[in-house]
Amino acid sequence: MNYKHLRPFIFLSLFFVLLFSSCFSENQPSSTDDFTSAEVDDSSEILYSSAFDTESIEEELTSEAISENNDFSSEASKDSEESNGESVDISEESSFEEKSEASSESEDASNENPELNEVFTEPLGEIHTTKNGNVFETNCKDEEILKLMSEIADTASKYNKATVYYTDVYQKYYFAFGADNVHNTASTIKAPYATYILKSGADLSEKLTMEQRHVFTGSGVLKNMEIGTEFTVSELIRYMITRSDNTAYAMLLERFGTKGFRDYSSSLGIDFKIPSGGYTTCKIKEMATFLFDIYKYESTERGKTLIKHMKNCSYSLQLPKAVSHSVAHKFGFIYEGKAFHDMGIVYAPTPYIELIFTKIDGTVYDTKAFLEIGKLVEELNKALSDEY
Repeated sequence: MNYKHLRPFIFLSLFFVLLFSSCFSENQPSSTDDFTSAEVDDSSEILYSSAFDTESIEEELTSEAISENNDFSSEASKDSEESNGESVDISEESSFEEKSEASSESEDASNENPELNEVFTEPLGEIHTTKNGNVFETNCKDEEILKLMSEIADTASKYNKATVYYTDVYQKYYFAFGADNVHNTASTIKAPYATYILKSGADLSEKLTMEQRHVFTGSGVLKNMEIGTEFTVSELIRYMITRSDNTAYAMLLERFGTKGFRDYSSSLGIDFKIPSGGYTTCKIKEMATFLFDIYKYESTERGKTLIKHMKNCSYSLQLPKAVSHSVAHKFGFIYEGKAFHDMGIVYAPTPYIELIFTKIDGTVYDTKAFLEIGKLVEELNKALSDEY
């Protein structure tokens, strides 16, 4: 039988087999400890976006962190080491020692943009009072800008214990309303905690096993998975940020403890401690300090992936809906007016940091405060910037 007429088809088939093999091998996830695009986009994981299912959001978010915080009391603000009802035994042995690789990456970032301060230090400001009697702080002296700031303060005053903070990333100007209010961190603390783990040089490929003691109700999807399932540190960080997963947070807390996080906080110039349960109280400038550090950390590979997670939160009805630019953020919510917050980095022509912490008593759909305040703060940033 003459096969000559089949040769073109045989050669073409071999060509496609070789091409497919080459592409397949090139797209396998790397075994490196660093975050990679393969880890982020792994098709076996859920891909998150600002779109969400109403029923699942009600189940996962309307009790954000409530199981952990049900026993929350004023003792937390006194650096209590009680676990607030958690059954997870948290190790205190982990310590923060930023690795030289991360340090050199941070130095490179400073060289690329020398205008960024090394640490969060706002300028010396003054106290102003609106016509309605609301007090705010700023270092801006422009009369037209002060009118806009007064509008922000008066708007924020309508909402229970609202605290608002703004600064551009170069810390040229700042605005603070209710800066002395004390808030439960709720799940906003998960973003600084993730940063601590990443900057400590942790092995992101290390696998941790989910046990019954780690499982909490409230936000997250790991609670629905089988006990004994293994997750890498990288995966747990992703769940903790994109889904605000309480179970992932519990697993990471057990592995990395709280002492190292305290050391990390000290390295930023703030005396900020969390009890072994992982949740505590805060003031707005403390959280702004963490957020500023996260912005600077974006110059590193791990930092880029953390920002990517923060831009891909499954719940994005607050700051991301209020502004016209992309936002890397972390929200927090607890029932009965205990906490409803959002804090983020807004990637405007002049990037800025914005935090809105409240004690609004409602559901995760009661976002009017964030929309009203967020739009005004975006207008403020535009008025103060030369980049638009």
